[in-house]
Amino acid sequence: MEKKNNNNKSFWPYGIMLAIGFIIISCIVTIIIAVNSPNDMDNIYLRAYQDVNDNIHEIMKKETEFNENFLVNVDKDNFIIGKNSFELKITDTNNQAIDGAKIDLLLTRPNSSQLDQKLIESKNENGIYYFENFELKNLGRWQIESRIEIDKYVGFYRTEINATE
Repeated sequence: MEKKNNNNKSFWPYGIMLAIGFIIISCIVTIIIAVNSPNDMDNIYLRAYQDVNDNIHEIMKKETEFNENFLVNVDKDNFIIGKNSFELKITDTNNQAIDGAKIDLLLTRPNSSQLDQKLIESKNENGIYYFENFELKNLGRWQIESRIEIDKYVGFYRTEINATE
């Protein structure tokens, strides 16, 4: 009588156990990374995210009305390390200068709120609003985020500018 050779073992149960273990460890690592990462919010609407979440439809309606009636342009291509300034020009759709706008402006980095600077206009003339004498200490991408209020219209404007030496 011949003996059967039982040396051919099956390793697939070990593979399944290893895959399940890998998935569990990956989930734990993902949770640890998410908990330890800072939660910087997007400031495009210059409000707390809860307020934006509650009123997003009204905000977007106002923004659409604003964009149908006004044009906003930033007259700056690059910032430099040190003192900077720029101009924000607001016109209506007939290219008439708009004075008397209330502007809340934030200069920020794309993925962090640690270096945020609230800028205040130094003067305005003929629809050109001047923001002067603010200082940048870091190279790279910066965003100008603004909330502009003209009478009953409210608009939001964002542009990206690079800071060089």
